[in-house]
Amino acid sequence: SSVDDPHRSSDAVALEMAVAVTKLIGVLIGMALVDRVGRRPLLLWGAAGCSAGMLLLCGASSLGARWLVLASMCLFILSFSISWAGLYWVLVSELFSMSAKSPAASVATALLFLSGAATDIAFLVLLRLVGVATFAVFAAIAAASGVYVWTCVPETKGKTLTEIHAMLTATREAPAEQGGTVHVHVT
Repeated sequence: SSVDDPHRSSDAVALEMAVAVTKLIGVLIGMALVDRVGRRPLLLWGAAGCSAGMLLLCGASSLGARWLVLASMCLFILSFSISWAGLYWVLVSELFSMSAKSPAASVATALLFLSGAATDIAFLVLLRLVGVATFAVFAAIAAASGVYVWTCVPETKGKTLTEIHAMLTATREAPAEQGGTVHVHVT
């Protein structure tokens, strides 16, 4: 068993350490960039990196290339940690009015944890049904999240909460560089 084999145990620890260090580096980079680069660019690049990481993981798993499996996992984790992991909480704190913030943040947090649990279950079911193609499914979901950000998520960098809420309560047209016309109605 791997417990009795010190080489397999040390390999597992080394892999876990690589993943943990990648996550830490990603969170630190995300903290450093969020107010310089903005929320939308980080989310868009994060979606692209997560999707690329999952596609690489699909290919690497199919080939049995252990080093590429680790590299693709680290790419996914780095991309997610720089963007989605921390920015979720930033956007939740910015997008709700003060009167709605407490209940809305509670619902958003509950949905985050419920969707995480559903993802865990779906991953295991998909893995049994389609094998490593599961990673391609998650790559498509990551890409779709980028499309969602491109079309629906406003940039809040450098704006006060009052400016953000004024922007969200009015119907607005998105500039062409944001992908065309987007109408946002939030009350």
